[in-house]
Amino acid sequence: MAGNQTHLTTKDLGTLQDQLNQAALAYKKCEVYSGYFTDPALKSLSTQMKQHHKKNFDELFGYLNRQS
Repeated sequence: MAGNQTHLTTKDLGTLQDQLNQAALAYKKCEVYSGYFTDPALKSLSTQMKQHHKKNFDELFGYLNRQS
């Protein structure tokens, strides 16, 4: 094992997969809701939330890639 890599168990990988799936679903929902809202404040909030969930997904995905 090199650098700061840690050994991930099957349970860890399953948990990370669940988190990735939840972040992707939340992103997609916010994207859809953003298209439905006509109120600028709600549209903006939905867009911010979409970006937040995308960032979470990207960070988890990056973490997994660094572990391999």
